[in-house]
Amino acid sequence: MEIPTWEAVEEYWEHWRNVKMNPYKWLWSRIGGRKWTWIMRDFAYQNPFLLIMIAFALGIALHSLVEWNDVWKFFAGLLLAHLFWGTKWRKGQGKGGKR
Repeated sequence: MEIPTWEAVEEYWEHWRNVKMNPYKWLWSRIGGRKWTWIMRDFAYQNPFLLIMIAFALGIALHSLVEWNDVWKFFAGLLLAHLFWGTKWRKGQGKGGKR
């Protein structure tokens, strides 16, 4: 059995850290090129009425499918609200390698 070099160990650890420990980062860096929250925030700020209509339609659809109304309302609100928490919105946030 061959003993791996230190460079091979570092390369493996870097791969493990980027892919296995943070699969979301691995995925968004390949699909969309920036965090999906930033893409959704751009959409939400540029099309607020459409976002409200989508949320309303989703709420009606879930209401007819799910019996435990209060639970899904809480999590749907949490999911939509997190788009507006945190850093101030900037159009195109995260583009051009600035993360």
